[in-house]
Amino acid sequence: MKNFVNAQTWSASLPDGWTHSSDNECITFVGPEDIGALQISSYKKDQLVKDQDLTDFAEDHLEAGARPTTVTFGKYTGFRIAFAVDDFFWQLWYLRQDSQMLFVSYNCPIADRTHEDREVLELLSSLAPQGGA
Repeated sequence: MKNFVNAQTWSASLPDGWTHSSDNECITFVGPEDIGALQISSYKKDQLVKDQDLTDFAEDHLEAGARPTTVTFGKYTGFRIAFAVDDFFWQLWYLRQDSQMLFVSYNCPIADRTHEDREVLELLSSLAPQGGA
């Protein structure tokens, strides 16, 4: 049986062996081998979130040369950027659905950059809006 995480405005299913913790800013997911960390933060507007809102939020990375790739996870659409800083690999997703924006980040050592790809995509593919979205 899959474990589900229900945030106020979204939910996701946890890959086997993954755990989560939360604070006021985000929910953090960690795999059983403790290689990387996936974090999800949610923001809500009084109106629809548009592509330009996502672009504005990612402005610093885009101006630094990050190349966005369009993504869709269920009802969420947006883009992903990936880059390396020092010895760490980062992936950032900027997602929107109605009046909600999700900012998702995943980081791990560069040497392990593909080790948890399947599980990260499994979790992101399970994203679903909840009542407050």
